[in-house]
Amino acid sequence: MAVAARTSAKRVGKTRKASPRWWKWTKRCFLVGSTLFCIGGIAFAYMFGQELKVAEAKISNLDDLMQQVERPPSKIFSADGVLLYQVSAEYRKPINYEDIPDTVKNAVLAAEDKRFFDHRGVDYYALGRILFTNVRDQRAAQGGSTLTMQLAKLLYTNSEKSLKRKIGDMAMAFTIEQKLTKEQIFELYMNKVFFGGGAHGIAAAADVYFHKSIDKLTIGEAALLARCVRRPSDENPFRNPEKAIDNRNIVLRTMIGEGMISQDEYEKAKAEKYKFNRHVNGESEKFLRSEYFVWHVLESLKRDFPDISLSQGGYKIYTTLDTTMQSVAEAAVKETVKNHRRQGVTTAAFVAMDRDGRILCEVGGLNFKKNQFNVVTDGYRQPGSSFKPFIYATAFSTGAVSINDSVSNEKFSWPMPGAKPWTPKNSSGRYGGTPSVSTAFKMSMNVPMARVMEKTGPNTALAFCRSNFGFTSPHLLAVPALCLGSGEVTP
Repeated sequence: MAVAARTSAKRVGKTRKASPRWWKWTKRCFLVGSTLFCIGGIAFAYMFGQELKVAEAKISNLDDLMQQVERPPSKIFSADGVLLYQVSAEYRKPINYEDIPDTVKNAVLAAEDKRFFDHRGVDYYALGRILFTNVRDQRAAQGGSTLTMQLAKLLYTNSEKSLKRKIGDMAMAFTIEQKLTKEQIFELYMNKVFFGGGAHGIAAAADVYFHKSIDKLTIGEAALLARCVRRPSDENPFRNPEKAIDNRNIVLRTMIGEGMISQDEYEKAKAEKYKFNRHVNGESEKFLRSEYFVWHVLESLKRDFPDISLSQGGYKIYTTLDTTMQSVAEAAVKETVKNHRRQGVTTAAFVAMDRDGRILCEVGGLNFKKNQFNVVTDGYRQPGSSFKPFIYATAFSTGAVSINDSVSNEKFSWPMPGAKPWTPKNSSGRYGGTPSVSTAFKMSMNVPMARVMEKTGPNTALAFCRSNFGFTSPHLLAVPALCLGSGEVTP
């Protein structure tokens, strides 16, 4: 009995101690976490694979998108080659990768993607941070987008804030990196991204905010522009200059931290002061000169070529305008208004055409910026004696009279049903005789003109003027006084 007792006691002494409770929970949590991680990884891989198929299908038009960025604005020129107007869907100044200064490249990389030249479209360090934040906060964390992912969003995806959209950006970025070199991606991004102030692309932004070409930008200016892409509408230098400076300093700190600039360069850039004047408004449409004429051209293009959109860029329109004549006409209109201002004259207009109907100069008013109403195309005025040739043309064409006929210059009255008779008068006050039609035409005599109108007939004259000369004015009436320009037409 004694031996058995000792043996039993010895066995009891060798029995393992129970594991602490916390260790059991740790193992369970690790097991659950590992399982969830694997499930999440599988789900992510599946979603990424699906989005990759979508990306490969979309990217087929990447070459077209690159060409669109390079498409120049549409332009309207005078006959002597002077640029009158230009328009594009967005204000851009396309630039090649090799023409972007290293200072600007470094500023953009510091602001948006320090490891751009090291990853293949996706920064896995940032991806890990996003996944950790998603699990911890149970939300779709933002940030961590590489420069290529931002380009993918600009070109193909939308602004939806979700994990699915983020995965779509990653898949598209990965696909883009397979098709383009890093230099091509950077160039496309720098020409495509919006910097606020109407500027699309870094070269346009340099022009809009600093009135400089991109190669003239200082380190501080480059750093300021680089950060504008985060919130271009709210934190650009025009809207919020203080915030723009704060953002610049963030970029400068990153640049010195990455060894992109020296301490002296950092201090100098941080001390830079700016005056943000809107040198270029960044708008896509620019009237450079001869505004009323250009407006006339644009309206004609809309009417005759409704399927053409100039804002898409790439069109060149050559017009008949002679800029020397145009300058003389503009000066004459200003002088006329100045000399007759006391008589209440506030505007004037002038248009000249050659014998084939080509407009050589056109001034539709005094100041286009203040008043866009074009008197030449839209201002109805009585044509007066300038309408006589059209009535004579009607008479000759219909056989009512011939150029060799004679016509009476005696006073007469034209009966008007329900109204007083119409009695035409010569401006000279002289009457009598039977001058030839040729003489009456040459001397612009009113009574002989009325006699010719009597032979032709008001209805015939008006119909002929509409069908053969293109008059569309609703203010031309079939009345006897039409022959002396009583109706209203535009110049």
